[in-house]
Amino acid sequence: MNIDWLENFVVVSETLNLQKASEKLHITPQAISKSISNLEKYLNTRLFDRGNSIKGLTLSGEILLEKSIEIIEKINNLKLEINETNNKVPLGKVKIGGDSMWQNYYLPDLIEKINLEYPQIVFRINTLLPEDIEKNILSGNIDIGLINYKTDNQKIEFIKVKSTPLVIVGKPQKKQSWKELKFIIPSIFNKKSDLSLDGWEEKSNYERIVVMEVESVETASIMASKGIGVALLPLISVEEKIKNKKMAIISDTPFHKEENLYICYRNDIHLSIAIKKIINFINQLLKKS
Repeated sequence: MNIDWLENFVVVSETLNLQKASEKLHITPQAISKSISNLEKYLNTRLFDRGNSIKGLTLSGEILLEKSIEIIEKINNLKLEINETNNKVPLGKVKIGGDSMWQNYYLPDLIEKINLEYPQIVFRINTLLPEDIEKNILSGNIDIGLINYKTDNQKIEFIKVKSTPLVIVGKPQKKQSWKELKFIIPSIFNKKSDLSLDGWEEKSNYERIVVMEVESVETASIMASKGIGVALLPLISVEEKIKNKKMAIISDTPFHKEENLYICYRNDIHLSIAIKKIINFINQLLKKS
């Protein structure tokens, strides 16, 4: 099978028009038609519903389209990896997945520094729930995970690079006992759990007054800065606001708890030079900061 056949097939599937596909691929409609015909003969199936024009994909065509996109991406990644290896220059795409807090407060500065040293690396950043990061690493949807806990999965390597304490914060005011305060709680809706997103154990002896539930740590931070209530948040997420006196630590916590950051990645597959460089870069920068 010729890779050009698959590439032509994908473009025709997107346009459903040989002339438009021809303009996009910069080859003649006749050449595209011949490649589609060759592909159908090779697979012994019809890929398009045809009349006077292309109406759409057959079921076989739909299956092939999904697989073709995967195959073309893998071949392109292979070309990049071989080129990268030959030239010893990190390049290509690196897919990073993490929760929004770590992405918002660490990744922007990291990516800025990485881009200066490795300008040919292209990043794809995905925001994921912690429980989804591990399975996306195993499936190959992401290369590097930023996660706040470590598991015993033998196929995944975890490197602890950072920790930040949890603090009770709100609009600047007189310090009080946490028992007197009204809390804004970041929660995962429609999920049964004894833990909110801020890590407070709701079924512990530390029962608190709740004024609001929201769906993200960032929203809890914004609401708390307006004086609607207080929130238990990682110090890293509010340091700038505390420095600018938009927020303050309002109370001592009844327990000591930290939010950890681990870099994780698959240790049972070959990692590209780019992925290895990014893992080392993030590890070194965060441990120094």
